[in-house]
Amino acid sequence: MVSERLLQLPLEQPLEIFGTFGSAEDCLMPEKTLDDLKSGPLFSDQGRLDGLLHAFRPPPPLITETFPLEDEDGRYCRVGTGDVLFVVENATTWWSLVESLPGDHRLGYVAWGLGGTFRASIRAIKAKHRITQIRYFGDLDTSGLRIPLRACDTAAELGLPPVQPAEHLYRALQLLGRPRPATAKEASISATTAGELAQWLPAPCQESGRQLLLDGQRLAQEWVTYRYLRQNCDWHDDVR
Repeated sequence: MVSERLLQLPLEQPLEIFGTFGSAEDCLMPEKTLDDLKSGPLFSDQGRLDGLLHAFRPPPPLITETFPLEDEDGRYCRVGTGDVLFVVENATTWWSLVESLPGDHRLGYVAWGLGGTFRASIRAIKAKHRITQIRYFGDLDTSGLRIPLRACDTAAELGLPPVQPAEHLYRALQLLGRPRPATAKEASISATTAGELAQWLPAPCQESGRQLLLDGQRLAQEWVTYRYLRQNCDWHDDVR
Protein backbone atom coordinates (compact mmCIF):
# COMPACT_ATOMS: atom_id res chain seq x y z
CA MET A 1 0.00 0.00 0.00
CA VAL A 2 1.31 3.48 -0.88
CA SER A 3 1.77 5.62 2.21
CA GLU A 4 -0.61 8.57 2.46
CA ARG A 5 2.41 10.75 3.18
CA LEU A 6 3.85 9.96 -0.26
CA LEU A 7 0.69 11.32 -1.87
CA GLN A 8 1.02 14.64 -0.08
CA LEU A 9 3.46 17.51 -0.02
CA PRO A 10 4.53 19.80 2.82
CA LEU A 11 2.53 22.98 3.07
CA GLU A 12 4.43 24.96 0.44
CA GLN A 13 1.36 25.32 -1.78
CA PRO A 14 0.34 28.77 -0.44
CA LEU A 15 3.46 30.26 -2.01
CA GLU A 16 2.96 28.39 -5.27
CA ILE A 17 -0.75 29.30 -5.44
CA PHE A 18 -0.89 32.87 -4.10
CA GLY A 19 2.62 33.74 -5.28
CA THR A 20 1.70 32.77 -8.83
CA PHE A 21 -1.93 33.87 -9.08
CA GLY A 22 -2.48 36.30 -6.20
CA SER A 23 -1.91 40.03 -6.45
CA ALA A 24 0.77 41.81 -4.46
CA GLU A 25 -1.93 43.96 -2.85
CA ASP A 26 -3.81 40.94 -1.51
CA CYS A 27 -0.84 38.66 -0.80
CA LEU A 28 2.21 40.65 0.24
CA MET A 29 3.86 37.53 1.71
CA PRO A 30 2.09 34.71 -0.15
CA GLU A 31 3.91 31.93 1.73
CA LYS A 32 2.10 33.10 4.89
CA THR A 33 -1.35 33.68 3.37
CA LEU A 34 -3.03 30.73 5.08
CA ASP A 35 -1.63 31.74 8.46
CA ASP A 36 -4.17 34.57 8.70
CA LEU A 37 -7.19 32.83 7.13
CA LYS A 38 -9.13 31.12 9.92
CA SER A 39 -12.84 31.71 9.21
CA GLY A 40 -15.51 30.46 6.82
CA PRO A 41 -16.34 26.93 5.66
CA LEU A 42 -13.01 26.43 3.89
CA PHE A 43 -10.42 27.97 6.20
CA SER A 44 -11.95 27.23 9.61
CA ASP A 45 -11.31 23.48 9.26
CA GLN A 46 -7.53 23.06 8.94
CA GLY A 47 -7.70 19.32 8.36
CA ARG A 48 -10.26 19.69 5.55
CA LEU A 49 -8.21 22.43 3.93
CA ASP A 50 -5.02 20.36 4.03
CA GLY A 51 -6.89 17.44 2.50
CA LEU A 52 -8.15 19.65 -0.31
CA LEU A 53 -4.62 20.86 -1.00
CA HIS A 54 -3.16 17.33 -0.62
CA ALA A 55 -0.79 18.87 1.91
CA PHE A 56 0.41 18.26 5.44
CA ARG A 57 1.97 20.63 7.94
CA PRO A 58 5.45 19.50 9.06
CA PRO A 59 5.90 20.14 12.77
CA PRO A 60 8.66 22.64 13.55
CA PRO A 61 11.87 20.90 14.63
CA LEU A 62 12.55 20.72 18.32
CA ILE A 63 14.31 23.79 19.68
CA THR A 64 17.00 23.07 22.25
CA GLU A 65 19.99 24.92 23.55
CA THR A 66 22.32 22.17 22.37
CA PHE A 67 22.32 19.76 19.48
CA PRO A 68 20.72 16.49 20.64
CA LEU A 69 22.37 13.25 19.64
CA GLU A 70 19.22 11.12 19.80
CA ASP A 71 16.62 10.73 17.08
CA GLU A 72 13.58 9.61 18.99
CA ASP A 73 10.91 11.25 16.86
CA GLY A 74 12.69 12.21 13.66
CA ARG A 75 12.55 15.95 14.38
CA TYR A 76 15.95 16.43 15.95
CA CYS A 77 18.84 18.20 14.28
CA ARG A 78 21.30 15.31 14.09
CA VAL A 79 21.33 13.83 10.59
CA GLY A 80 24.76 12.23 10.37
CA THR A 81 28.30 12.12 11.68
CA GLY A 82 29.74 14.79 9.38
CA ASP A 83 31.38 18.08 10.33
CA VAL A 84 28.97 20.47 8.56
CA LEU A 85 26.13 22.36 10.23
CA PHE A 86 23.42 23.37 7.74
CA VAL A 87 21.05 26.10 8.92
CA VAL A 88 17.70 26.74 7.21
CA GLU A 89 15.74 29.91 7.98
CA ASN A 90 12.16 28.57 7.78
CA ALA A 91 10.62 25.41 9.23
CA THR A 92 8.91 24.05 6.11
CA THR A 93 12.08 24.20 4.03
CA TRP A 94 13.98 22.68 6.97
CA TRP A 95 11.68 19.64 6.79
CA SER A 96 11.88 19.43 2.99
CA LEU A 97 15.68 19.49 3.02
CA VAL A 98 16.04 16.92 5.81
CA GLU A 99 13.64 14.55 4.03
CA SER A 100 15.52 14.95 0.73
CA LEU A 101 19.15 14.53 1.81
CA PRO A 102 21.25 12.23 -0.38
CA GLY A 103 22.85 9.24 1.29
CA ASP A 104 26.39 10.53 0.82
CA HIS A 105 26.00 13.93 2.51
CA ARG A 106 28.62 15.12 5.00
CA LEU A 107 26.27 16.95 7.34
CA GLY A 108 26.30 16.46 11.06
CA TYR A 109 23.30 18.66 11.81
CA VAL A 110 20.49 20.50 10.03
CA ALA A 111 19.20 23.31 12.24
CA TRP A 112 16.09 25.47 12.00
CA GLY A 113 17.33 29.04 12.14
CA LEU A 114 13.93 30.35 13.27
CA GLY A 115 14.40 33.60 11.40
CA GLY A 116 16.56 36.12 13.20
CA THR A 117 16.98 33.83 16.21
CA PHE A 118 20.01 32.29 14.51
CA ARG A 119 21.99 35.44 15.27
CA ALA A 120 21.88 34.41 18.93
CA SER A 121 21.51 30.63 18.73
CA ILE A 122 24.82 30.28 16.89
CA ARG A 123 26.34 30.72 20.35
CA ALA A 124 25.04 27.24 21.23
CA ILE A 125 27.71 25.64 19.01
CA LYS A 126 30.42 24.12 21.17
CA ALA A 127 33.71 22.37 20.45
CA LYS A 128 32.11 18.98 21.21
CA HIS A 129 29.89 19.34 18.13
CA ARG A 130 33.04 19.24 15.93
CA ILE A 131 31.62 21.66 13.38
CA THR A 132 34.16 22.84 10.80
CA GLN A 133 31.71 24.45 8.35
CA ILE A 134 28.43 26.34 8.71
CA ARG A 135 26.22 26.67 5.65
CA TYR A 136 23.03 28.68 5.41
CA PHE A 137 19.95 28.97 3.21
CA GLY A 138 17.20 31.53 3.76
CA ASP A 139 14.89 34.05 2.17
CA LEU A 140 16.41 36.37 -0.38
CA ASP A 141 15.47 39.75 1.05
CA THR A 142 16.96 42.38 3.33
CA SER A 143 16.34 40.58 6.62
CA GLY A 144 17.13 37.19 5.08
CA LEU A 145 20.64 38.42 4.24
CA ARG A 146 21.21 40.38 7.43
CA ILE A 147 20.63 37.23 9.50
CA PRO A 148 23.65 35.24 8.21
CA LEU A 149 25.83 38.35 8.04
CA ARG A 150 25.21 39.16 11.71
CA ALA A 151 25.64 35.49 12.59
CA CYS A 152 29.00 35.70 10.80
CA ASP A 153 30.05 38.54 13.11
CA THR A 154 29.11 36.46 16.16
CA ALA A 155 30.90 33.43 14.75
CA ALA A 156 34.08 35.45 14.29
CA GLU A 157 33.88 36.66 17.90
CA LEU A 158 33.56 33.09 19.14
CA GLY A 159 36.21 31.59 16.88
CA LEU A 160 33.62 29.60 14.93
CA PRO A 161 33.69 28.93 11.18
CA PRO A 162 32.12 31.67 9.01
CA VAL A 163 28.52 31.28 7.87
CA GLN A 164 28.65 30.46 4.16
CA PRO A 165 25.80 30.53 1.61
CA ALA A 166 24.50 27.33 0.02
CA GLU A 167 25.39 28.24 -3.55
CA HIS A 168 23.26 25.80 -5.52
CA LEU A 169 20.16 26.40 -3.41
CA TYR A 170 20.41 30.17 -3.81
CA ARG A 171 20.90 29.73 -7.54
CA ALA A 172 17.82 27.49 -7.62
CA LEU A 173 15.85 30.10 -5.67
CA GLN A 174 16.71 32.80 -8.18
CA LEU A 175 15.79 30.48 -11.04
CA LEU A 176 12.53 29.11 -9.62
CA GLY A 177 11.24 32.00 -7.55
CA ARG A 178 8.79 34.71 -8.55
CA PRO A 179 9.83 38.02 -6.97
CA ARG A 180 7.23 39.72 -4.79
CA PRO A 181 7.25 43.21 -3.29
CA ALA A 182 9.12 43.44 -0.03
CA THR A 183 7.39 44.69 3.09
CA ALA A 184 7.37 48.45 3.58
CA LYS A 185 10.00 48.10 6.29
CA GLU A 186 12.42 46.38 3.92
CA ALA A 187 11.59 47.99 0.58
CA SER A 188 13.65 51.16 1.04
CA ILE A 189 17.34 50.38 0.85
CA SER A 190 20.36 52.29 -0.44
CA ALA A 191 22.56 51.03 -3.23
CA THR A 192 25.47 50.81 -0.80
CA THR A 193 23.55 48.65 1.67
CA ALA A 194 22.14 46.46 -1.11
CA GLY A 195 25.67 45.85 -2.38
CA GLU A 196 26.98 45.01 1.09
CA LEU A 197 24.18 42.51 1.74
CA ALA A 198 24.39 40.89 -1.68
CA GLN A 199 28.15 40.45 -1.37
CA TRP A 200 27.53 37.62 1.10
CA LEU A 201 25.74 35.61 -1.60
CA PRO A 202 27.59 33.21 -3.91
CA ALA A 203 29.35 35.11 -6.69
CA PRO A 204 26.90 34.03 -9.46
CA CYS A 205 23.97 35.33 -7.36
CA GLN A 206 25.35 38.65 -6.19
CA GLU A 207 24.38 40.99 -9.01
CA SER A 208 20.83 39.72 -9.41
CA GLY A 209 20.50 39.66 -5.62
CA ARG A 210 21.62 43.27 -5.35
CA GLN A 211 19.17 44.32 -8.05
CA LEU A 212 16.36 42.42 -6.35
CA LEU A 213 16.92 44.42 -3.16
CA LEU A 214 17.17 47.72 -5.02
CA ASP A 215 13.90 46.96 -6.79
CA GLY A 216 12.19 46.48 -3.44
CA GLN A 217 11.53 42.79 -4.16
CA ARG A 218 12.02 39.55 -2.23
CA LEU A 219 12.16 35.80 -2.85
CA ALA A 220 10.82 33.42 -0.19
CA GLN A 221 12.98 30.33 0.16
CA GLU A 222 9.88 28.10 -0.07
CA TRP A 223 10.06 28.51 -3.86
CA VAL A 224 12.68 25.74 -3.58
CA THR A 225 10.07 23.11 -2.89
CA TYR A 226 10.14 19.57 -1.56
CA ARG A 227 9.24 18.43 -5.07
CA TYR A 228 12.30 20.21 -6.49
CA LEU A 229 14.62 18.87 -3.80
CA ARG A 230 13.45 15.30 -4.41
CA GLN A 231 13.73 15.49 -8.20
CA ASN A 232 16.90 17.53 -8.67
CA CYS A 233 20.45 16.57 -7.69
CA ASP A 234 22.32 19.83 -8.42
CA TRP A 235 21.91 21.08 -4.85
CA HIS A 236 23.56 17.95 -3.43
CA ASP A 237 26.91 19.69 -3.76
CA ASP A 238 25.76 22.06 -0.99
CA VAL A 239 25.64 19.19 1.51
CA ARG A 240 28.81 17.38 0.50
